[in-house]
Amino acid sequence: MSPRRPHSKTNPAPRGIGQSRTDYPSPEERLRIIARRDTLSKDLIGLFVQDTELSESKTSQLTAKYGIKELVHITKILQSQFTSRGQFIVDEPNIYRHYRLGFARFGGTRRFLSQPEQAELTLENAKSYIKRELKSLIRMKPSKREVELKELLMLDWEYWDDITPLDIPPRPANVPAPASRCASAPVADILTWGWHLDPQRITREHAAWKSRLPDLEHIIFDESLRNGWPGEPASWAPWHALHLLGALRAAGSARKLVELHKLPNDWLSDLLPQVWAQMGASVEPVLWDILDDPACAPDQRGFAASGLQRLIENKSIPRLPVIHNLAERLSPGRTDNAIVNAYIVFVLNRLDAVESSDAIRAAFKNKLVDTKTMDEKSVSFLNG
Repeated sequence: MSPRRPHSKTNPAPRGIGQSRTDYPSPEERLRIIARRDTLSKDLIGLFVQDTELSESKTSQLTAKYGIKELVHITKILQSQFTSRGQFIVDEPNIYRHYRLGFARFGGTRRFLSQPEQAELTLENAKSYIKRELKSLIRMKPSKREVELKELLMLDWEYWDDITPLDIPPRPANVPAPASRCASAPVADILTWGWHLDPQRITREHAAWKSRLPDLEHIIFDESLRNGWPGEPASWAPWHALHLLGALRAAGSARKLVELHKLPNDWLSDLLPQVWAQMGASVEPVLWDILDDPACAPDQRGFAASGLQRLIENKSIPRLPVIHNLAERLSPGRTDNAIVNAYIVFVLNRLDAVESSDAIRAAFKNKLVDTKTMDEKSVSFLNG
C-alpha cells in the first residue's frame, strides 16, 4: 500500500513528537523504496523459513543487494512481528492496536474501522492474497478490491513510516471529544503522551503515580478515552495507565483488569499477561482465581494462565509447583472447559514442561482439549 499525501492537519501530534524533518523522499521515490522493502521482506522470510539464523554469506549477499541500513530496518520489523504475534493464541487485540497506531499517524482521510470491521476486512484481504499467490498458476497482480483493502487496512505501515510525513486524521464532527474527569497533574499529563508507547517512559515516571491507582483504573476503563479518536493523544492514555499499574505492582487492580477483554473494540487485553507479570509474586493467587472461575470467559482464563507463564519466566514464582498445578487441572475431575485446557496446554508447551507430558497425553486421549485451539502435534516435547 502506498501512503497518501498528507493533508492539512487539525490534530496536534503527541507532545515531543514533532515533524521537523524536511528530507522525506518524493512520492515516486517512496514507492520505489517500499517496493524494494517488500522484496527484501519476502527474501528474509524465505530465508528464515529455511534457517532460524542468517548465515554470514547470506547476510553479505542481502547487504550487497539492499544495503545494511535497509537490511537492519526490515529485520527489526519482522522480528517484532514474529515476537508480538507469537506470544499468545488470542492476538486480535494486538492486531487492532497495530491498526490504531498506523491510523493515528497516517490515517488522513481514510475511514476509521471498528475492531469487528477491521477483523472482517483483514480476513477478506488474507483470503484474496492466498487465492492470488498460492492457488493461481499464473502470477497475477492484486485485484482492485485487494488494493482498496490494503489502502484501508494499512497493514504494512511499518514499512514506510520512517519515509512518510505524518498525516494525522482529524476527528470527525460526529465523534465526541474525550470527556475524562482527569484535570490535574500527573493525571492530566498522561493525556498528552500519545501514541509513542515507550516502556522506558513508564519506568521513569511511575513513582509519581503511587498514590493515584484509582485514577489509573479510571483512565483504563474510561470509554471516551479507550474508544477515543486514535489521532488524538488522549486516546492512548489507557495503554500508558495499564503499564503504570504493572510498574507499580498494583496487584489489587489485577482482577478488575480482566474485564478489558469483554469490552468492545478491545486493543489492550492481550497485554494483561505482561502487566500482571510486572506486578510480581503477589498477583499469583489472583491469576489462579481467574483461571478456575467458570464465570470468566475462556480467553480471560487463558490470559491468566499466560500470566503465570510470564511470572515463571521473570523468576517471580517457582516453576515446578505452577507446572504441577496446571497439569493437574487437565485431569477429568478438575477440567470444565476444553478451550481453557487448550490454553493450559499452550502455556505448558511454551514452558517446555516435559514433566507434564503424561497429563497432556491423557487429556488429549480423553478428548478434554479443544484441538481447534491447540492440537497434540503442536506440543513440541511430545513429538521429539
